[in-house]
Parts: sequence; structure tokens; C-alpha cells
Amino acid sequence: MDKKVLAIYWLNGRFKALSIYKGEVKAVWESPKLVEDESNFQAALTDSVSQTGYDGVKVSVLISNRKTMFHLIEVPPVTGADLEYYVERKANQLKTFDDPLAFCYKKTLPTRISNGLLINIYPRPFLEKLAEACRNIDLHLSRMFTLQSVMQMQLGSLKVPSEEVVALAADVEGATALLIGRKDGEIYFGRTIYGDWKVDAEYVGTEIMRSILFVKQQFGAMALRLFIYGNENEKWTKTLEQFVGFPVEAPSYPSTPVDWLKESLKIRDDVTDNLVTPDLRQEPQARLFLKMVGFLAVVVAVCIGGWIGFVEKNVAKQNSEYIRLIPLLEKLEGEKKVVISRKEELEHRQQFVKYVTDNITNPVPGWFFGYLCDVFPDDLVLKELHIHQTNGLWYVHIDGVVQPADNKNLEQALSFGLQLLQNRLERSPFHFKVTGKTKFDLSAAISPISNSSQNDFSSALAMRREAGISMLGDGLTNTPSSGPLSFVEKIKGKEKTVFWLEGVMQ
Repeated sequence: MDKKVLAIYWLNGRFKALSIYKGEVKAVWESPKLVEDESNFQAALTDSVSQTGYDGVKVSVLISNRKTMFHLIEVPPVTGADLEYYVERKANQLKTFDDPLAFCYKKTLPTRISNGLLINIYPRPFLEKLAEACRNIDLHLSRMFTLQSVMQMQLGSLKVPSEEVVALAADVEGATALLIGRKDGEIYFGRTIYGDWKVDAEYVGTEIMRSILFVKQQFGAMALRLFIYGNENEKWTKTLEQFVGFPVEAPSYPSTPVDWLKESLKIRDDVTDNLVTPDLRQEPQARLFLKMVGFLAVVVAVCIGGWIGFVEKNVAKQNSEYIRLIPLLEKLEGEKKVVISRKEELEHRQQFVKYVTDNITNPVPGWFFGYLCDVFPDDLVLKELHIHQTNGLWYVHIDGVVQPADNKNLEQALSFGLQLLQNRLERSPFHFKVTGKTKFDLSAAISPISNSSQNDFSSALAMRREAGISMLGDGLTNTPSSGPLSFVEKIKGKEKTVFWLEGVMQ
């Protein structure tokens, strides 16, 4: 409980104020006139402050009027923001007014189908006008509860078994507040019956039974005992028993407006059945926060102004220093370019050295190729040279063409050129040994081809290819129109042919 609270009893027009200090009632004032609605709430509140001498800030209201309406709804098994969203959507479907709504709720015991909530729906403008009335005289509306919230606290004081279902009814200035629950504090249902058992006991008793039967239908629980609160309540127990059909008891406390207000102050501000919405409850903290933000904004602005002045002065000083250092910077920039150039050259040389050291190759193929260029006969032309090493031996394959000089005979140039190349290689310091070469039968090459048939000529060419001879003249395999010619005569116009030679060296 707060140290200072102005507690307002506002039930169906009756307005009574208590100034509470450290839990004790310091002053009591009651409005001589009915306060029907929010339009004259501020005037009554102002009078209560002046009459009680209240010098605090917080206001707590115990309220009952026709603008607050109870509904029982079933909800899915959700919590937090999801539950708030579902309840708000359901409340919008149930409201009977056009204004935006505000709502609060209290969890009930599970219904036959799902979880249940007892929600209280009321117009948002109604709540905001009450909050504004408090704000206009420097007060803060932090709490507002219906009588059903206070009645729930009385369940635990009843002398009944913990799980017995009971009904509580309280006289509230011409109306009856009803709550059905259990001794353990769990509730089923609550509503306000706009009738007074002192005036129409039959109507009130009938409505109480309708509510009890509604709870039986929805929850499967039946209340078999009724407790009534109010002045001279014991006088009405027998009357109500005639209409409800089960025992009616009359607890002595609470019974007066002061009793109900004292009990209401035991409820915490942050419960879900507080009719003051969280945004309005936190309004003082929000205003304090805004004041702090404003103060900090002023402090920050002053600091920024001082900082800007300091920075401008420092920038001017640095600009003058920079102008003085420009020649030195230009000199250093030139030296930097020289250093970068030298660094790039050094990196290039390092890369070259690394490439050379990482890619060392055997020099033998190069030596052999150089030697081969020196000893290659003039009538032969080198086309390809293949050298590879296997098991310590170097294998060499030479491809070339015959191209006689000085109109030499083609066959003689090929035969003598190959023999000369073989002799030079075998006498070389490379210990070369010929393992194969183009075979060329000179007598067969120059003998005439039989006139018997074109097929014999083609067969002769095929045999030469199988023997390893690859001649450019081999493309001339069609039958000549002027009769058969010798092989040498066919290719003599070209004066060249292909040869190969293979060998090994150590």
C-alpha cells in the first residue's frame, strides 16, 4: 500500500472519500449530492481534497455503475500479448457502445470446454475523463476496482470447505454485486444485478439463481450456499432463502463503505482486473521520464555547443598547421613513390628467383636439341622432337620431312640423309642408340606398277603404310587418266616425303 492514498467510494452515484496515511484513515468526507457520471466527478474530487486535507498524489476508486459490464468468455491456451490481443478482439465484439473500449479481466476456473476469463468492458473516454479530472488537480488515478474484486478477497475468510462452491452478494447502493467462487480464491462468475433485495427480494433472488444455474451449465459446478454483505444484512437471510432454495448467511464484515475501501487498498496496482489501463497507470513515470529527457536534452545541447566551439577552434589551428606542413607532405609523397617503385622491383626479382629455383628442369633435352640442330643433314627438315625419361633412359622420337637440295634424287636423299643422321647420333657424346626408323626400299619404290589393275596399285600403297612409310605422295591414290605411273614419278613434283627415327640415350 502507498504511504498516502485518497480512496474514493463511488457506487451508483454515492461519492465518499477517505484520506489514508500509512494505512490509517485520517479524514472522511461524503458528497451531499449524487455524483451521477464523469461530468461532475472533478468537482466532487476537488471538494474531497479540500475537505480531507489530502496532500498526496495517488487516487484509488471503488466503482460500480452501468458503464462497466461483465462478460464470461472462453479463451484458447495462450498468454501474454497473444491473450491480450484475443481478449481485445472478443471485447470489441461484445461491446454495446460506439466509443473505443477499455477492458480488464480476471481468470476464472476452466469451463467445460476451455479456459475462461471474466472480462469487464467500459468506454475508453469514460476512463480518460476520470484520469484527466485527477490530472487537472495534480493527482494521479492509479487504481480503480469493482466491488467484485474486493469480494473475491473475502472468499478465503469463509468457514467452508476449500473447494465448496459459494455465492457472495453485496448491497451496493440500490444494486447487488454478485460473485460465485470457491474458498481457495478461484472464481467462476461475477455480475451486477440492478435491484435491491430490500426493495425486491424476489427479483434479486431469482437473478442470483439464474447466475448459479448459468455457472452450473458452463462449469459443471453448483453453489449451495449464499453469503450476503451490507447493513442489516442478517434481516434478509430468511427472505432470500425462500427464493434461492439453500442456506443464506450474513457475515458481519465488511459492511460499510469504509470497510470496503480499506479492503480494496489491499489489492495490488498491477493486477489484471484494475480498470485503469497500464498506460494511464504509468503516466507519472512517463511524465518524469519526459522531464528527465528534456533536462538531458538541454544539458546535451549545452555540451554540444561548447564542444562545437572547441572543435572549431581546434580545426582552425589544425588547418594552419596543415598549410605549414604541405611542402613536407609533398616531399614525403615523392619519396613514398620511389620506395614503392623499388619495392615493386624487388618483389618482381624475388618472384623471378623463386620461379627459377622452383622450376629447375633437366638440361639433357636442351643439350640434345642443340646438338641435333648442328648435325641434322641438309636434305632433311626437322618437324617434331619428343624426349622423355623413363627408368634412367632418355627416349627420343624424331619426325621430319625430306627436302633434297640441288635437285637430288628424293629416295637417295632420304636414304643417305637418314643413315648420315643415324651415324652422327650414334657417335655423339649422348651414347645414342637407334631403335627404329622409317624403312625405305629404294628398288621397290622406283619399280613400275603393273598394268593389271587399279587394285594392285592401291594394295602396294597399303603395304608401304604398314611397313612404316608415310609419304606425301600417298594422297595420290586415284587411277591416273593417262595410264599407271611409278611411285617416284607420282611424288617427284612435290620433292618431299615424311620420315621418323627413334632411339634411346643415357
